[in-house]
Amino acid sequence: MDLYEKYGNFQRGVFKRRFGSWNNALNEAGLKILKRNNIPETELIDDLKRVAQKIGRKTFSMDLYENNGQFSRGIYKRRFGSWNNALSKAGFQIYKKMGTYNRMDANDEELFSNIAMVWEKLGKQPTQANLDSNISKFHSSKYKRRFGTYNNALIAFVKWAESGGKENIEIPNLKTEIFINESDKGHKTRRDINWRLRFLTMRRDNFKCKYCGRSPATDPLIILHVDHIKAWTNGGETILENLQTLCSKCNTGKSNL
Repeated sequence: MDLYEKYGNFQRGVFKRRFGSWNNALNEAGLKILKRNNIPETELIDDLKRVAQKIGRKTFSMDLYENNGQFSRGIYKRRFGSWNNALSKAGFQIYKKMGTYNRMDANDEELFSNIAMVWEKLGKQPTQANLDSNISKFHSSKYKRRFGTYNNALIAFVKWAESGGKENIEIPNLKTEIFINESDKGHKTRRDINWRLRFLTMRRDNFKCKYCGRSPATDPLIILHVDHIKAWTNGGETILENLQTLCSKCNTGKSNL
């Protein structure tokens, strides 16, 4: 597989996803299956560390490893007894199937809010690799299982944001609902700005600060905020027309108008 990656056009993960394993791909092509026995334990552990660094995770599933690693899950199970034993031997956290990155019960709103959060941090449309990094709560594979492809997930996310969050899930219409919380008296909307409105505001403003023009797309140290144009305390509502994108520095220096 290493020799192929040196001269081939595709990544090893493509063959593993399509055929199940590298040897299955060789067999399908009518080529001789290469068998390598007695792989040193240090080499197996080193590859776990290499994959962890590549994907930016402190723990990961066997599926995620096989999409990026050199060896099959069976080798680790035979050598260490279990996948978690192998992770522990390499100094990583034990992988929990129902943990943060692999929750099977995540709903559409959680998945879409995660895309909005990653999009905001990057200042540009996130790629699959971005969702597979440690800035994302969910792996791209979850989006593929839910929507078929990652591109379909992005299309569904934009529809969800533009429809007011009413695609497949029920959330309040922020422009019309009246809230009875004591702190909300005199307002038609909540003070808090949800992920849908944050995304729509930043997309409208091209993910740039309206004051200084800086963006995390060109400077990763820039942190963007979504701020009320007319301050909430002065009667401003939490609607798209009254929101703007500011960097943390400009937002700190802004006075309530």
